[in-house]
Amino acid sequence: MKKISLLIVLYNIFSGFIQIYKIIEYIYFVNITQNTLASKSFLLFSIVSMGIVIFLNVVNFVFLRNKKLVINKLFIISFAFACLTYLVGFGVILLY
Repeated sequence: MKKISLLIVLYNIFSGFIQIYKIIEYIYFVNITQNTLASKSFLLFSIVSMGIVIFLNVVNFVFLRNKKLVINKLFIISFAFACLTYLVGFGVILLY
């Protein structure tokens, strides 16, 4: 169970960095073309990947209820990082 939770933590961090990359890509595309044509694809990618992240984390949290607290802290921090990057991404869409 430890390996699965560590993989979920790595997936959270990886998905957060991918979202940061997509935010930068979206800002660059909007600044170059002066058009928001990329908003539909960015929003679709963000919603699908956020759904996957939330689903995996809820399932992992249910199974980690009686495990070590250190893994839970790392799990919660990585989940918060992933959620924060998604919120920033949605904020960027609202600003542009």
